[in-house]
Amino acid sequence: MSQRLELALYVGWCLWRHRNRVYHQGSAPFPVQVWSNANSYLAQYTAANLIVPVLPNQPVVSWCSPPQGILKPNVDEGFNDVEKPAACGFVVRNETGSVLLSGALKFEHVESVLHAELLAILFGLESVTKMELKPAIVESDSLTAIAEIHRGSDSNIACFGIVMDILFFGEVCDVLKFVHVNSAANVLAHRVVKVSELDAEPSIWLKSLSESIFFVD
Repeated sequence: MSQRLELALYVGWCLWRHRNRVYHQGSAPFPVQVWSNANSYLAQYTAANLIVPVLPNQPVVSWCSPPQGILKPNVDEGFNDVEKPAACGFVVRNETGSVLLSGALKFEHVESVLHAELLAILFGLESVTKMELKPAIVESDSLTAIAEIHRGSDSNIACFGIVMDILFFGEVCDVLKFVHVNSAANVLAHRVVKVSELDAEPSIWLKSLSESIFFVD
């Protein structure tokens, strides 16, 4: 549509709007105001169409299988900010969704949710490295933890050493990327964490999951 036609349409709309104003309010604007308003509305419309909306990256909302030949460890934590222990768990699945490895472990004297999540990621990576499972895409529902891992050596948090350990094991087991996902994509890892909260002993399950996960809320 040409700009002249757009302006003509805005003039017509302004005339109709001002006519209603005369009819309902009994006041009539000066003709020059109709012209000015039409030009103003057209300028605002043109400027608005030049704006490109920037949408934030949306986390994955359900578990998706990795590409063929790639493994996907999902990790999660359960942190008690009163007693300070943290229950950590992970599940490693392949492109068919089959569980290759899973584990649960409880840490004591954990300072924060971020500290707990980084410990969970490290626990998962150490276990994956021992079993020589690679390459992998690591998923966590902690946006802060993933952001700090992406910052790498620029991270200045108290858990900086854990971030460096994560990056080290990430290189060893060929981690392709660390990804933030919605909690709905992390359900299985969350259920493994619940097992860890009930059992103080560390557990690793090869090609299976603890039967206990089917009996926890």
